[in-house]
Amino acid sequence: MLDVIHLLLPGLSGVYTAFHLYARATSPKQTKVSNPNFHAFQRSYLIPYLLATLADWFQAPYLYKLYHYYGFLELQIAAIYVVGFISTVIASTLASTLVHKAKRKQFILVLTVVNIVSCVTKLSWNYHVLLLGRILAGFSITLLFSFYQEWYVYQHNDFHGFPEEWIELTFHKAAFWNGILAVACGLISHLFADTLGLTPVAPFMLAIPLLILSACIIINNWEENCGNPSVKFRTLCIEGLKDILLNKSIMLLAIVQSLFEGALYLYVFLWTPVLDGSGKPIGMIFSLFMLCIIIGSPLQVIMTTKLRVATATVPIVVCLLGLFSSLCLTFATHPDRLDWNLSLFGILLFELACGIHIPSINKLQSVVFKDNTVGVVNWVRVPVNVIACACLMSLHGAPDKMGSHKLFLICSGLLLVAVFVSVILRIVVGDDTSSNNQQQLQNGAQVLSRRSSSTGNANGTSA
Repeated sequence: MLDVIHLLLPGLSGVYTAFHLYARATSPKQTKVSNPNFHAFQRSYLIPYLLATLADWFQAPYLYKLYHYYGFLELQIAAIYVVGFISTVIASTLASTLVHKAKRKQFILVLTVVNIVSCVTKLSWNYHVLLLGRILAGFSITLLFSFYQEWYVYQHNDFHGFPEEWIELTFHKAAFWNGILAVACGLISHLFADTLGLTPVAPFMLAIPLLILSACIIINNWEENCGNPSVKFRTLCIEGLKDILLNKSIMLLAIVQSLFEGALYLYVFLWTPVLDGSGKPIGMIFSLFMLCIIIGSPLQVIMTTKLRVATATVPIVVCLLGLFSSLCLTFATHPDRLDWNLSLFGILLFELACGIHIPSINKLQSVVFKDNTVGVVNWVRVPVNVIACACLMSLHGAPDKMGSHKLFLICSGLLLVAVFVSVILRIVVGDDTSSNNQQQLQNGAQVLSRRSSSTGNANGTSA
């Protein structure tokens, strides 16, 4: 088992390197900036931001295992995840207007403190304390990364007056290092939690000094800024609902996104109990997942440029990959024929699909959702969370040995419907092959953010 993982780590790393270099070679060349003031400003943003993402990724691999280590039943763990999903979607919805009303530097510091408190709660064996920690993490990390991005854009445009096209250079660099850190954190977490025998709580403790250092840098180097307080939450939601109900393309894309990401939420919960066991290197397995996700972003660029696959066709490919993955896992998790290797393959395949999904869905949102992307996405989150929460709470009781098998069967049904709806979407939207390939490469940051946010740990990017 370890031999398979030790082979996959360098193998997938090589695949990512090849795809990334090839995708960059076939994309428009990046603008090179020699302005020292811009580079100094860029560093002042990237260092605390990457420290915060590093702290976030440390927590992701061992979340489920920590609760299991404390002796909680699967149904109790599922309830914690459900609470995390709910707090994430509430925070994501609030973020759409809150980032324009609050003082961003001040709010980032407050959220960092809340995040630290959520890490400290992991030291407790008390179920209610852990539940509170999950709520705090769901709110703090979701809002934290929204405020980071909005702070940077405001300072870049309004305070420093740098050219707007330079923003993509910073986000591209953030995407690259975010991917590297995600992979590295799985390996480092494995080192501390398993190899050194410091228990699953160790990665959460590692996150605390990183968050403190990030806050100290922000206090000493960042200016305060604030957005546009005229943005109204109610207006965004009403207009978003109208767009979904009155526009066929928007409704179809919202359905595809809800079905796929509803399955994603179930995978986030299921991967640890399916792959965990005596001697299983959970941190290393997590690194494999992150490698598959970051492979997906340049692969999507190659599909839409060299292979001439229309942007509206990519969701069909994504849903088919997800469907094949869930069918493999449905077979592999049946109690009468448990197959660990097939389960690993199935989840890796789904992570690859996630890596392709986010850049393509972002591109389609910019074309289909148009001027009210935030309002529509707020509504998309509702069915995503309803699907995940209802499935986890209804099927994952302790007496049900078929729980994982049934949940993957449900995922198969969701993704089968998603395939048919994505085909209809392709017909309605038509052939739109125009795309900004460099922007798609930058979406790697959003891929990881959303995938992390789905864990209820880093809220994500994404979920």
